Amino acid sequence: YPLCALAVSDERPLSLTAMIKSRDEANTQKEQAKILKTDLEIELKEISENSTKIEAELSTVEPMLIAAKKAVSGIKKKNLNEIRAYRNPPQVVSMTLLGVSCLLDKKNVRYKKGFKRDWKYTLA
Repeated sequence: YPLCALAVSDERPLSLTAMIKSRDEANTQKEQAKILKTDLEIELKEISENSTKIEAELSTVEPMLIAAKKAVSGIKKKNLNEIRAYRNPPQVVSMTLLGVSCLLDKKNVRYKKGFKRDWKYTLA
């Protein structure tokens, strides 16, 4: 029996040590969770503030967008074909369409340094 008593007494300190270690790890995780929670609250506050600013900006832009859509909806295919048919359009038309094509070229491929400003190139 003394051998059994020795074995049991050896297990107790190990399990106590394991429990203390587990408790310490839990406390560390709890502290990390508190820090993460605080960081998250700060980020959520910033997101909320940014969202409010963006919504305010959008509310001022939306009427302009509606007006632009209304203006564009009045353009007929006949008008576009007429513009395409120009061999030498008035300079105002040429420069306006060149500006529009630059804005619509999302990849910025055609309008780099030294691009051609001629009418045929704009229509292509």
